[in-house]
Amino acid sequence: MITITEINKNNLELVKSILDNSGIIVFPTETVWGIGCRFDNKEAVARLYDIKGRDTSNPLQIQVSSLNDFEKYSLDNNQAILQKLFNKYLPGPLSIVLNKKNVPDYVTSNLNTVAFRYSSCSYLKSIIDFINYPIASTSCNLSGHPIITEKSEIVDFAEKYADLLIDIDFGNQNVSSTIIELKNNDIRYLREGVISFEEIKKSIEE
Repeated sequence: MITITEINKNNLELVKSILDNSGIIVFPTETVWGIGCRFDNKEAVARLYDIKGRDTSNPLQIQVSSLNDFEKYSLDNNQAILQKLFNKYLPGPLSIVLNKKNVPDYVTSNLNTVAFRYSSCSYLKSIIDFINYPIASTSCNLSGHPIITEKSEIVDFAEKYADLLIDIDFGNQNVSSTIIELKNNDIRYLREGVISFEEIKKSIEE
């Protein structure tokens, strides 16, 4: 396993090479640590499911780096609410499930939706901008086990399962992102995380 501690041109090329060759990366976000791979690499996605021991009926999310990615990978009919959410919460610890396009079924468990995660971590934006595709990801732990929060355990996990560890400190809150689903400008609240459901409801009503 390779560890990098900063983002520069050489390391960006290294990350891209690993992801392009079915590699698995472990990386920090402003919430919990993630594990991920190239979103349109079937072999890598299968490997990610296998590492996690994750049921393939449980979809992955995609890490994106701009609001344009929402247009590129979703069938957007939720502009009114999306704009409010973008203005207040994104980039940030909010995952939004939308109807998908250009996202393989093996990432989304054959669902017609996908969860978008647009992190506020600047290094992650730099990586996704450079590789020019989303990262399919999930939390850094084995399915059915608690999310890993201790740094030493993250390193152990990465050494056992990943090809690359991005060791950059972003002051993890150790609380997952909030997940909501948007359909026809109607919100479904799926998982309460860093941002409370009540706060989102108030924001939408403003």
